[in-house]
Amino acid sequence: MEYLNPELIKAITMYVAIGIIVLSVLAFVVSMITQAIKNVGKLQGIATNVVVLVLSIVITLATFFGAMHYFNISILWYYVFSAVLLGCFVAVIATNGWKFVFEAWNKVRGDISELEWNRRAEEIQKELGNKEVE
Repeated sequence: MEYLNPELIKAITMYVAIGIIVLSVLAFVVSMITQAIKNVGKLQGIATNVVVLVLSIVITLATFFGAMHYFNISILWYYVFSAVLLGCFVAVIATNGWKFVFEAWNKVRGDISELEWNRRAEEIQKELGNKEVE
């Protein structure tokens, strides 16, 4: 019995990589636009984080609607809601950077030491019936 389908793993890896690239490009565009407009007119009195949040949501929604139109996919309400949440995530990346995101992920996931990682790998190999542990 095969637990991990190689084609499925390849597809998931590809989509995750594309997602990270899209998030990075969106955060970069938001950062550049924010730097260009934050000292213009009435935007001087607004906090930079608010400008970044609004820009992130607007640009993410524009990208979302463009992609849905390009790929001819019907737009459902929860797709739009997901795009707004993604815009908030883009704002976090644009204001705090990827290092902040990785540190937050490690806090949520919990740090796993190399020794603990090896112990878990041995347990999984035993469950799968592989007697070679090393």
